[in-house]
Amino acid sequence: MIESYEPQDRNYHYIRITFAHADYIGHVVIKVGGNCKGASILSEGLEFWENCDSEDVDNLNFNDCELELYNGNYDEFWFRITLTKPSTGDKMQFDELDDEELTNMIVSVEFDKVEPQ
Repeated sequence: MIESYEPQDRNYHYIRITFAHADYIGHVVIKVGGNCKGASILSEGLEFWENCDSEDVDNLNFNDCELELYNGNYDEFWFRITLTKPSTGDKMQFDELDDEELTNMIVSVEFDKVEPQ
């Protein structure tokens, strides 16, 4: 979470997204650039999954949940995510998630850091 926020005309915003299922969690950070400010950028964290491709997922700035996008049967694309139970380190993997199912696992979207473009 950032400690200070001063909107500029053009910034890189790093958005930390937290996924959860029961007491298993995982995080990714996406980078958003351009002339955007405040809450409008946070919506990018929710909409990112609708139009991303495997290169977007491969280029995440942080990915502790091994999130990946893969090609299934009949040219369908699915997400795979592995969440971790912080108290034990146990892992739980979810396969064949569509973008809606993945979005439904999001419990937090916040600015991780902001830097000038």
